[in-house]
Amino acid sequence: MPLNETMNPNLPNQMEPMDVDVPFIKSDNQPNIDELCEKFDKLNIKNRFPWIVLTLMETAIALLIFFLLLFIVVMMSLYEYVYKKGQEIISIKLKLIEILHGNISIPLPKVTTEMALHEIKQLSYLSCEITMNFFTNMVNNIQNKFKMVNPIYFKKKCAYSNFSVDQNDIQILFIYPDKTQKNIGHYIAIYYNADTKIVDIYDSCVEMYTDDQKRDIKRELKEEILDRMYPNNKYAVWKRPKSLQKDDYSCGVFAIAYALLLFQGKKPENDEIPFLAFDTFYLRQFLGKMFEENKLLPLKYLI
Repeated sequence: MPLNETMNPNLPNQMEPMDVDVPFIKSDNQPNIDELCEKFDKLNIKNRFPWIVLTLMETAIALLIFFLLLFIVVMMSLYEYVYKKGQEIISIKLKLIEILHGNISIPLPKVTTEMALHEIKQLSYLSCEITMNFFTNMVNNIQNKFKMVNPIYFKKKCAYSNFSVDQNDIQILFIYPDKTQKNIGHYIAIYYNADTKIVDIYDSCVEMYTDDQKRDIKRELKEEILDRMYPNNKYAVWKRPKSLQKDDYSCGVFAIAYALLLFQGKKPENDEIPFLAFDTFYLRQFLGKMFEENKLLPLKYLI
């Protein structure tokens, strides 16, 4: 039977929508929309927080790597500079060993002002091959009255052909006061008076010696060096300088200072060396200034 035949014509159209009021029942467990939005925002921040931390960590690591690479580059450049300077000094020292053993008799390599300044300003020993080499060459280039010889050459007989007994002379010598310690050398300054034929010895450690040590040092010094330098010398005499060293490494600085006083016509036993109120720091600074200016400056306080 057709569908239309079953429908009651007196009833309203059953296919049309019907307006029905359904009451809204609010549950206590139903979330509020504002609360949902707030929770969503918090959740979004929490999700983004690890990304922020990761970005900061990546930046910090990148900066760390950058500064590490920069440090490596700087250290490599510094190492290259120090290595080159070290090789220069080693080359000179090897040349010195050859000279000491008599294998070669050529002049010592030329020492730069920079090398001499570096050594003279350090609170340590001075070497024949660097500072003394530079000082003696500077003196000989500046004036002609005195002919200085590098202390290292007094170990060779050929050095003694350069001296004249008819004129005054100033030299710095390198000796070994303690025969039991051949590796510990010592610088002294000497002055030869051509009129009196007497050699004055200026030693910054003179008060540290016993009378027996003074006698032995002077005898050996006269027999091995002084009699070869000045064959007609009468004798050598110890002089007590007014300024003496108080440490165990500044003999070379004092020997240079004594020589400078003698160049000026003064006597170390009568004239004090300035700058020595505390240590040799200022004296070394003065000698460095003299090396830089390439002049035999008078010993006086720097202003």
